[in-house]
Amino acid sequence: MKPDGLYKIGASHEPQERLDQANTWGDFESVYESEEVTDCAKLEKEVHQSLRKYQAKGEWFKVSEDLAMTTIKELVNESFNYAVAS
Repeated sequence: MKPDGLYKIGASHEPQERLDQANTWGDFESVYESEEVTDCAKLEKEVHQSLRKYQAKGEWFKVSEDLAMTTIKELVNESFNYAVAS
């Protein structure tokens, strides 16, 4: 999260590598949540669509952490197409 309350919401095939990169971007607090899914690009698009009224620019959203996490988890749980079978 940036000091102005913006969250970057995105998907990555290499989440730890992406987080390491993000830690070099400047002054912000890292909030990291990872869900293993079968189609991260499709899920990312649906999350962005669900939160579009909070979208500032690109993958940056002016949204509460709680709403962002709830939205992601609900979309993961809504469809077995996303969840990875254990």
